[in-house]
Amino acid sequence: MAEEAKQELIGETTGLRDAAALRAERMARRTAASPRSVPDYSRLHPCEATREELALVGAGSVSEFVAQMNRALIDRGLLPITQGDYPTTRKRLLKLLERWRRSVRQ
Repeated sequence: MAEEAKQELIGETTGLRDAAALRAERMARRTAASPRSVPDYSRLHPCEATREELALVGAGSVSEFVAQMNRALIDRGLLPITQGDYPTTRKRLLKLLERWRRSVRQ
């Protein structure tokens, strides 16, 4: 019985070390990424935009609009659009277009 408890304790200790190593690796990746770097949007599919909406921002596609917006944000010292704010839905697109209109006025 004591041997089983000893093996269980060793297994728990190893699991804790593995979890700590994984946590340290995640933290290192976070600090290595520059806050000015643009997130990877390759797995996200942009929603459709009308020609009028794209003409307002001077872009040919939603992806082009996002790239244009990111350049403008980074130039002003702000963070780029997050993956969560990427316009995959109509609602997010309208929200981003409104943000663009507000930033142009300033």
